[in-house]
Amino acid sequence: MRLPKPRHLALAVALAAAVGCASSPQAPSAASPAPAAAPVAAAVDVGEVVVRIVADTMRSLTRPTDCLGRYGGEEFLFVLMDTGGDGACVYAERIRAHIEQRGHILSERFPGHPLTASIGIAVFADGYEDQARLVAAADAALYRAKASGRTRIEVARGG
Repeated sequence: MRLPKPRHLALAVALAAAVGCASSPQAPSAASPAPAAAPVAAAVDVGEVVVRIVADTMRSLTRPTDCLGRYGGEEFLFVLMDTGGDGACVYAERIRAHIEQRGHILSERFPGHPLTASIGIAVFADGYEDQARLVAAADAALYRAKASGRTRIEVARGG
């Protein structure tokens, strides 16, 4: 399937990761049972709470003409219409900075678990033939960002 040729289409895959928060909380052992009146919220998976925080942050920074959705466990896919590479980088940096700032604000709630975002960007104008190759390029850029120290943005090399 070929993509339509809009003036510009920037596609980015973003990963938001709370270091150490991705797993479910440990179940209490028989030696130390949970208190009977433990609030339901305490049983919520911390990773899911973090994903919601990141999703809310990204949604608040996304234009009505753009698309945003969860792409995997902790990954989000956003499609920026009529946006070239420079605009996509500005948008991605704004998201990265807001997520990091929100992590600082919530640091008391999640002590020792900084909230960070690594973002990979691929721009349709770079010659990708279909969605699968464009998403794969953004995903590869995302993993380069993670491998290069996280909390950063990487742009895919042209298709």
